[in-house]
Amino acid sequence: MIALAAVAAAGLLALSAPPSTPATPEDLTVEAGSVTYRADTGRYQLEGGVVLRRGLVTLRARSASYDPSTGEVDAIGEVLLTDATRAVAADGLRAVMDGGFKAEHVVAFLKDGPVAMGDATAVEDARRRGRNRATFTGATLEGERSGHLRLGDARLTLCDCGGGAPSWELRARRAEVEPGHHATLSWPVLYVTPRFLFVNRPVPVMILPWLFLPLGERQTGLLFPTVASTGATGFGVALPVFVTLGRSADATVTPEYLFGRARADVAAGQPAVRGAGLRLELRWAPAEDAAGELELHGIDDQDREPGGAGGGRLGILGTHGQRLGASGRLRADVALASDPVWFRDATGDVLLRSAYYRRSALLASFAGDALVVEGGAAYHQPLTPSGWYPDATGARPAYGTFGADLPAFHRWPGLAATLLPEALGPFQVSGRLGLSRYATVNGDSGATFTAGDPGAARGFVTTSREGVSRLDARAELSAPLRLGSALTVTPYARGAALGYRFDTGRSPAVVAWGLGGAALSSEVSRRYGAVLHRIVPRLELRAGTRAFGSEDGSLPLRAYDAWDRVGDGVQRGPASAAQPAGQPAGSLTAASDGAFRQLRASVESRLDGPGGSLRLQLGQDLDLVRGAPGETFFSAAAHRGPITADVSGRVLAFQGRAVPAPEPRFPSWLDHFTELHGSITAADRRGDLVRAGLVAVGPGASGQLMAGVDALFDLRPAAIDASAQGSAGFRGVLGGATLGYDALFTVRPIEVARCSGAGTRRVDAGQVQQHAGSITWNSPCRCFLARLVVRVNDCGETSYSAAVDLSRAGERAAVR
Repeated sequence: MIALAAVAAAGLLALSAPPSTPATPEDLTVEAGSVTYRADTGRYQLEGGVVLRRGLVTLRARSASYDPSTGEVDAIGEVLLTDATRAVAADGLRAVMDGGFKAEHVVAFLKDGPVAMGDATAVEDARRRGRNRATFTGATLEGERSGHLRLGDARLTLCDCGGGAPSWELRARRAEVEPGHHATLSWPVLYVTPRFLFVNRPVPVMILPWLFLPLGERQTGLLFPTVASTGATGFGVALPVFVTLGRSADATVTPEYLFGRARADVAAGQPAVRGAGLRLELRWAPAEDAAGELELHGIDDQDREPGGAGGGRLGILGTHGQRLGASGRLRADVALASDPVWFRDATGDVLLRSAYYRRSALLASFAGDALVVEGGAAYHQPLTPSGWYPDATGARPAYGTFGADLPAFHRWPGLAATLLPEALGPFQVSGRLGLSRYATVNGDSGATFTAGDPGAARGFVTTSREGVSRLDARAELSAPLRLGSALTVTPYARGAALGYRFDTGRSPAVVAWGLGGAALSSEVSRRYGAVLHRIVPRLELRAGTRAFGSEDGSLPLRAYDAWDRVGDGVQRGPASAAQPAGQPAGSLTAASDGAFRQLRASVESRLDGPGGSLRLQLGQDLDLVRGAPGETFFSAAAHRGPITADVSGRVLAFQGRAVPAPEPRFPSWLDHFTELHGSITAADRRGDLVRAGLVAVGPGASGQLMAGVDALFDLRPAAIDASAQGSAGFRGVLGGATLGYDALFTVRPIEVARCSGAGTRRVDAGQVQQHAGSITWNSPCRCFLARLVVRVNDCGETSYSAAVDLSRAGERAAVR
């Protein structure tokens, strides 16, 4: 009886480490049709439905024998060994107690978690119980006491496809397995079962000289090669290496080579990158609710196209977030580049590559029941996606480390405390107190971009700012009242004050203003069977004083953020060559210049029922100082079955602006709208969808967009040209395949950078600026993922990325 426990113990070596202690008679129970001792051989023979149990371990066989002199055990005929997480089936098993073993025609399953398998009587029964994390078979299996396994004619897969062929499996004449860690295969062949186009059997697709297949999570090794192109890089190939750095961190080191684009394209000034590169990705999660990642990407760029960068180049992207105690949060984001065209060259997306700055920021916050305290800083790196060209002197402007030589102003460490609305008797009180610092990196106390500096074309500081330390404070007192059962009235009063200490010889300044108002709303509803109809009228009156304290009644410089109040005397430069300088600074100001009195009236109608919902709103802004109507605004949203749609917009229906907006570069029917948004989506539960969207901003933008934190609206025009962007796409699920397509197109003519060289070009309405197609194949067994993404822009550039992932839930396949 004692020795028969060795059958179970030895069998377990097929998937786990050896038992730490030998069996004892009390550990084992035996069921068999007969038990015979043969004196001539000195062996015990068990026949007829042999079942041996020791704890959670169960061994079944038609017959078994044991030699007590050698400790050798033989189990023959439909051998099935199970425990809570593993099952091994074989035609025969020979083992030595506390030693090695051999088995023939083996099938083994490793489960995702504990499963009750003690009463499983056949290999198919064991396979169906729970989800299989890994499956392997072999004509022969040899195991050592250490747990090391050798498989002959091996097949390994991480797929669980029921009784069908796995989505992928590896076949090799020989495999070495360290259970729970990894398997190494010599000259393995990868077989894939496509399951489309009527191909439902494994097909060989790749042979490799050697393969390292992790059987546990987060194993160090080489990952599958990837291919990609951003257009500027041409064809690129990379070989990632995954490195485990303890339980809570890992890294991926990826050497790559970018073959670049045609020499003629480089000479023409098209964005170009060619040469060797290295990418380092770090990921960490040291505690619960704390995680981050950082990517360092360096390239030795051999192309030096006109308007581009060359030599050693570096890009840094990163993010980190974590909880600080019970009520605190920390967030850090980094986006830095060694040159102003890095992000243009490093991405294929037409919107990301056309960005004129990237932002890095740090924010720590602590939130109580009524008080929120925040501290942080932000760095804005100017970029020149249209090219980095010499100025009029023929010299390229100095850029510095991550743009530090440019006189751009950044928000250095600042602190703010915000009091959320808190009851004080019949009133509610709220407020804010903040201390901020704004300055350049290069030490300029006040400067203006010179011609040719990155960012000049987009007005980063086309009029002068000065280094400053600022204290801001504001408070609000409101008294929510409910009159009767249908009317709510909320009168409020608010005051704001800011103090400035400049780094230049300018005298310190104090700016203050006040405002008050009242908001009224009501709701009338009626039910029609299962449908509820509600009508919600709203009215808000707001009046504010002019700013007091400074020489001209407001900040005499461009605003640093949305809390500053800027007057009409502050001018900004043109947003494009087509616009004259001197337009009012209608953006980034807490309120319009001078005293204001404004009224906003709206009515909303809602229908809600079991089949869907419908919401309609119509409203009007009124400037009571001018005695003139402002913008008329509208919105609608509907949901019915698989279809969701919404539209909103603002239009000057009755009277224009007091100060006309800049004339659009290219007139369009959209000029009737100061702002217009729309979208429609049709989706089903399977994941199929079709969608379209529109975002349009008219000349000078809308009063809603230009309004600051204190005004209901501000019709002073911003010095921006009209723009309109549309998008459309679909996603279709076909079995394990997901097909996607997205198009980004213009809805009105616009002026954009040329495809190569300096200057601009016209893009007509309806022209597609970017096609993006993708196909993803995700095995029904959730163990094989392939993805291809291709983008083509209106300059004819093609970018793509392709990857194959044979891993599951954090497991990684590696290859050499």
